[in-house]
Amino acid sequence: MTRSVFRPAALVLAAALLAGCRAAQPSDAGTSSGTAAPAGDSLEMLSPLREDGRYATGTGPDTGSEEMLLWVDYASHTTTYLCSQPNCSHNTDACTARPPQPQSNAVTPYAICYAAPGDRLLLYLSTDTSSVWVADADGSNRHAVIDWTADMISPCLADSEYLYYTSYRMQENGERAPLMLCRVPLEGGEAQPLFEMRYPADGTTQEEVLGAYGRNVVTLYADYREVLAVETPDLPPEASEEEYTAAWAAYNDKLAQCSSSHQVCLRNVDTGETTVLTQWEAAGQDPGWITRWQNGRLYQLNSDLSTARILTPDGGMTETPVQWPEELAGMSHGSQPEAIIGGQMIVTCYPDDAPGNHRVAVDPETGACAEIDLMRWDPTTGSEEAMRLYGYSSEYVLLCCEQRETTRTEIAEDGTVWEQPGYLSRYGLLRTGDFLASNPAWSELNSGFEFSIFSAVF
Repeated sequence: MTRSVFRPAALVLAAALLAGCRAAQPSDAGTSSGTAAPAGDSLEMLSPLREDGRYATGTGPDTGSEEMLLWVDYASHTTTYLCSQPNCSHNTDACTARPPQPQSNAVTPYAICYAAPGDRLLLYLSTDTSSVWVADADGSNRHAVIDWTADMISPCLADSEYLYYTSYRMQENGERAPLMLCRVPLEGGEAQPLFEMRYPADGTTQEEVLGAYGRNVVTLYADYREVLAVETPDLPPEASEEEYTAAWAAYNDKLAQCSSSHQVCLRNVDTGETTVLTQWEAAGQDPGWITRWQNGRLYQLNSDLSTARILTPDGGMTETPVQWPEELAGMSHGSQPEAIIGGQMIVTCYPDDAPGNHRVAVDPETGACAEIDLMRWDPTTGSEEAMRLYGYSSEYVLLCCEQRETTRTEIAEDGTVWEQPGYLSRYGLLRTGDFLASNPAWSELNSGFEFSIFSAVF
């Protein structure tokens, strides 16, 4: 069993204190910590995470249920609206913490903030259409780069001049057009397709952007055609339990005899040249290795969790046996390491016979492995879960350390009052060393803000 997760990467910037009602706000962009820096205008993987804090979306203490853009500052241990207006009431369109309202839709759009090179902020909005806005790091001076009518748009990288994104359209015959990597000037202008990402609609998975290295996009691609050619059992409703069991056992036996192929590649955005960094075969539906790219290195943990390795674009590789805790034996894993924190691969594991999860730190250099025993009760699942990760840097880790059910009063335009169920969360900062040692030496963030689930690090 595997579970899908997303891949954010930390970006390095510095903090400043702005005037008026603005508390600690971001400024002075730097180099992405998820990207090595060969000479030239290197690409950076887009992420809301930064060295001095992180962008987020969520609600505030005086904005009701309206989703706002937020800034979490690690140095001051505060969350504030991403507002550049002095003495702002945060209830007009002049407030830069309010996502831009699309003319075609009266519903506040789903929004994600990304840090970008050149002391800029990218704001991705999606409702029935998608758009990307560029602003200064504190949310001011924003303008639309372009509105997309594509059926899917996914911003992933940027350099000093361009935003890079993957996109596809549905064709008139109902089939999906090829997934393309494209770019558009950050100041707005004509979009330019660069090359096709592999997705031939024949059973191979969509080529996925892992990160960046110099002028290269780092991608992961898997070919499961042989696996998907095995027909799943299709038994009639009157089939007995024994017949079902036998049919699925035969299906799994056939899967075990199949293989899938996997590649991690460097694809140059200027020349289109593709370099295979590593490739491997795996049995059946097994991915073989779970993978994360960070700091110019490819971190991998094989799917039985027994071996960790690190690969670099210059051909370097280390491979180390993992000393897995006996009490966690037999668990399944997510489809990638959750993060690389303090040089440790953070892996979330799931028991097959019980709800909940466990977070484990694996040292790829030594093979040492230890559970991070920072847990909370999750009222949405009714089980104990690893505290949800909301951010990390070289110094801090941001976690949701408590969540409880609550209600809030809502007032409609006609004056109707009702109680709306919800959740109230507490967020805390831990030093990286305390996080890895399971030491709950919290510095709690100021209260009143609730982060959107989409702000979590998955």
